[in-house]
Order: sequence, then C-alpha cells, then structure tokens
Amino acid sequence: MKKNMKQSNMISAQRLQRYQVEISEHDRVHYPYELEDVILSAISRGDRAKAYELLEQSLGLPDASRESMIAQLKQTTQTSLGIMSRSRQKQEEYAVVLTVSFIARAAIRGGLDPYLAYNMNDLYLQKISETKDSEDYWNILLDALDTYLGEVEKLLSTKSRSVHVLHAKQYIGMNLNKDLSLTEIASAIGLSSSYLSAVFTQSEGIGIKEYIIGQRIEAAKNLLMYSDVDIGVIAAYVGFCSQSHFGKMFRRRTGMTPHQFRITAHK
Repeated sequence: MKKNMKQSNMISAQRLQRYQVEISEHDRVHYPYELEDVILSAISRGDRAKAYELLEQSLGLPDASRESMIAQLKQTTQTSLGIMSRSRQKQEEYAVVLTVSFIARAAIRGGLDPYLAYNMNDLYLQKISETKDSEDYWNILLDALDTYLGEVEKLLSTKSRSVHVLHAKQYIGMNLNKDLSLTEIASAIGLSSSYLSAVFTQSEGIGIKEYIIGQRIEAAKNLLMYSDVDIGVIAAYVGFCSQSHFGKMFRRRTGMTPHQFRITAHK
C-alpha cells in the first residue's frame, strides 16, 4: 500500500458504525446470500424458468409481467438495498451494474467461455453508462439476463453435452491411476465444476465419482484376468488408495472379491 494514500479515502470504523445504524433505522437489508446464490445457480444451469421463478419470488411478484418486475425492482433498489449512492439515479445504476456482473459470472460458472462472458458484460455496462433513463437500466438488466441464459442453454444442448462428456471421459481414461477430482477434471477440459457435474450426470445417469470407480473396476478386472500381478499392486495401479478400499468397491460392483474374480476368470 502506498504510504501517501489519502486518509479520507479509507472507511473508518466510526463511519461504518454510523452507516450500519442508518440502514437499520430505515429497515434496509442486503438480500440474503443464500437467495442470491440459488438465483445465480439457476442461471449457471441455464434453468430459465427457475431463474425467473426465484426472481419473482424474491420480489414478491408471482407470475409477474416485465413491467411489474421493473417497477418492483426500482422500488426494491430504493427501499430494501444498502445505500450505494445518495442519488436515486446512481443508486439504480449501481444496482444494475452489480447485478449484470453477477449474472455474467454465474454464466461462466455454467460453462460459458469467460472471454465471451466478460466481453458481453463490458458491452452491457457500456449501454448502462450511455443512458440516464431509469427504465432503460432495468430493461438492460432483463435483456442481459435473457441473453446470458440463452448462451448457457446453448451449451446445454445435446451436442455440446456429448462433446464435454467425451472430453471428460477421455481425460479420466488417460489419468485413471491418479487421484482424480471433479475440480481437476473440469479445469483440465476448460469447464466449471458445477457445469461439468450437471451435464455429465444428465448424459450418463451417474455422477463423475461413480463413473471413475466403475472405470477403475473395469481396468482392474482386465488385469486380474490377463495378468498375475499382485492384487495390491493392481489396486494402486488403477487408482485406489488402499487394497481394502479396492476390495470393498470391487465386491460391491461384481459380487465377488478380486481374488474370487481372478479364480473364476481363469477356470
């Protein structure tokens, strides 16, 4: 931190306390993080119906029209959010800017290319800065929500899902003997963990963790059938942390211990 930074730019404890008293006296509260998170999660899944349902619920407007949603959003900004500006217009502008940016990050979490998402975000922020009309702010926000949801929906198309799932399977197959995690696999193929988890489960009917175990068991079965390698070595080679864990998972999948399977396969 630069030593010559002006003290006036820093928020003092006293100023923070005064502000907390002020918003308390005016019954202003920030939206609960949990509510914000479920709305953003719906966006990241490309779940348009759920995203709008949650937004309408948060505004207390079930089955709201666009006009009534905008009217309630404007009121909420002035009466229920923290005070970001003493200017009514700036208060609305800042609220829309923050929300559009949150939506962009939710779309990235859903698998949208960050480069595309951030460029779209820049253009929407430019639109916001170029207007002074309160109604325009909220129309831009809802347009951005629709656009980002549309982009995530495209990613969730059958073709896109199959490509992403194929890449995940290829990575798992090449690294079966390693300590694989959802985060590592998603990062390796350029997706978010939540998006990969969702599309993989939708495509395969099982989660990635179960798929990995299944692939390790199949690899172990081949080694048990076509080699005389020690079972403990096989367990380590296909990625199990211990021989006992390997034996437990193998029996759960096949109904036999690895030793019993080897004997049966060699008869």
